Amino acid sequence: MTHAKGDLADAPKELGELESVAAVLRSVLGGAGAGIALAAEGRVWVGVNADNPQVAGKIEAALVLKPEAPEEAAADGSLLVSDMQLTDEGASVRIAVDGDAEDAGNSLERALPSIGALVRQVVGKVQEIGALQRTVSVMTRFETMSRTGRWQLDLDSRALTWSDEVYRIFDLKPGDPISLERALSFYPKEAQANLRGKFEEAMQTGAGFTLAMPAETASGTRKFVRVMAEPEQVDGGTASLFGVIQDVTEEKEAERRLWWTANHDPLTGLPNRMLFQDRLSRAIEHAKRFDEEIGLVIFDVDNFKMVNDVYGHEAGDLLLKHISDVLLDTIRATDSIARLGGDEFAVILGDLRGEGDVYPPLERLSQATDFKFDYRGTVIPVRMSMGVALFPTHGESGEDLYRNADIALFRTKNNHDRRMTLYESRFGYELQARDELLRDVRQALEADLIVPFYQPLFDLETGAIVGAEVLARWRRAEGTLEAASFIAAINDYETAPLVGAGILRQAAADMAAYKAEFSDSVPFSLNVSRSQVRNPEFVALVAASLNDDEIGFSDFILEISEDAVVERDHFQVADSLADLAEKGLGFAFDDFGNSFSSLIHINSYSVRQVKIDRKLVDDINIDSQKLAIVDGILRICSSLGIDVVAECVEREDQVRALRQLGVRHAQGNFLARPMTFSDFIDLNRSGLRSGYEVSPHLLSHTGKPANPSC
Repeated sequence: MTHAKGDLADAPKELGELESVAAVLRSVLGGAGAGIALAAEGRVWVGVNADNPQVAGKIEAALVLKPEAPEEAAADGSLLVSDMQLTDEGASVRIAVDGDAEDAGNSLERALPSIGALVRQVVGKVQEIGALQRTVSVMTRFETMSRTGRWQLDLDSRALTWSDEVYRIFDLKPGDPISLERALSFYPKEAQANLRGKFEEAMQTGAGFTLAMPAETASGTRKFVRVMAEPEQVDGGTASLFGVIQDVTEEKEAERRLWWTANHDPLTGLPNRMLFQDRLSRAIEHAKRFDEEIGLVIFDVDNFKMVNDVYGHEAGDLLLKHISDVLLDTIRATDSIARLGGDEFAVILGDLRGEGDVYPPLERLSQATDFKFDYRGTVIPVRMSMGVALFPTHGESGEDLYRNADIALFRTKNNHDRRMTLYESRFGYELQARDELLRDVRQALEADLIVPFYQPLFDLETGAIVGAEVLARWRRAEGTLEAASFIAAINDYETAPLVGAGILRQAAADMAAYKAEFSDSVPFSLNVSRSQVRNPEFVALVAASLNDDEIGFSDFILEISEDAVVERDHFQVADSLADLAEKGLGFAFDDFGNSFSSLIHINSYSVRQVKIDRKLVDDINIDSQKLAIVDGILRICSSLGIDVVAECVEREDQVRALRQLGVRHAQGNFLARPMTFSDFIDLNRSGLRSGYEVSPHLLSHTGKPANPSC
């Protein structure tokens, strides 16, 4: 019998040479039994030859069980134990013989050279086996670390064998019976059919394959595995399939997380712009295939910057999350949503049979995106503007559809009475013309062709000049253009501060020159747009420009249009101008009377005057309702100590009616047209600084009709 004992319990059974050596020993030494123990490769190998089991056991005990005390095993005097070292081979040998110790010893000494040669052959084989087992051990550990197991399928018997790691992957006990059918049962039916097909293809073509498939283990755990197979060719045919199964669940989960991160907005969890573009392309392809229409809606928050500036970015983030929830609750199952960046969202409306189908979901979205947001007990009114474009009417590609929806959104943002705009083809031409205008205005600013003109304000009782409004004019080859002709630039968020800065710089220089000649100078009124007062850079520029030794903040009045203070974010405007008011800068409400909602905001600003809108001044001499409204404005402003100025006075009968009501100050083309600074200085030199009865015919340009646009 042959035994292997030591660190490894699975001794290979093919090491039968030691039994042969033991038989030779017994024959040579003439004992009742003989045995040999070989220690090599970290293990102990034993071969025993004896007819009597008791003798065999005694010999084995001497060799293995008590190697440290062989004398105890030989207490009866019949057992000879001898050790020898094979230094070159790194092995040691112990021989035990049951017989006459003296005869056995003499015979053993004579037989040692022959026995040593036999043992060296055995050691060589042991070393080969040890190397193989180390390789197997490394492979086993590699399988565990890489979650990869080996398998083999015999195609004749259909017998399937798995390594231990495959069992562990599928939560089974290593060594449990496994069949092909049971192995396939861990995969979904579609994957099973695919795997069977690959088996058949491999058998017929001799080509291997690799598949990645979902699986459910014996314990019900869902995993993802990669199956790799190669055929074993025997005599020109495929005898078996072998390969590996790898648990790639963590790899797939990492890929999923990476894909999600690359395609979703981390704040709201919504698809981002990249995924949105892919979904829009897919939606268009689907609509083409089934002859349907889709709608693209672009949203943004009207006062989002105000929320961030006033309440902080935490409030802005919470608002964006709330908007995400609102939109998800509102859209249909066939729709898709995304956050494109900042405060911009998009919704793809699918499954539309015609343009009429788009209006019900648009109405729901419009209602849902006009709400009040509660931030730490403060209720913030929120409204979102929408731009809409339809496929294929407004564009046959995702790029065209998005561009046109964005143009429609721009139209909505520039019309404060609208919540939503459906794209029209003319919008594109208008936008192109607007872009060209903005470009030309910027070039004109660089060439100092946008200049200030001055329209005097008069005291209707004395005729004295009491102020002047600064108006932007554009000098061109064909003539000087009024601001109305480039109003788009004045209202543009980016261009408006540039226009304002240019006018402010020149007006400040003119005020310095004006004060140098006239000690009792009157204030200049700067007409600023909604876009300008909402731009922090422009507000900072005003403060820097008026902080000068030659001029002061009290020399100027900022005229704020009424739409800038009746919007929901009016307090943002008030806060941004508060520092200027503390420095002495005065404010006027321009176009007053369009909406009495601006009355409630008077206390939010350092209001020095209000300017009555031209709609109230027109026909004031014959319209009793307008007379009553103007009279009411006068009473309110008088009680608050606020000056009232009538704008756009174009006729003498208007002057008479205003004087009868008690309106002291007025401006308009009937009194004096806007003029260059040099003309304004000449007018002051003419004697109107001290005041006299107004003579409109002298102050208006002779031979030119009054311009209805003031």
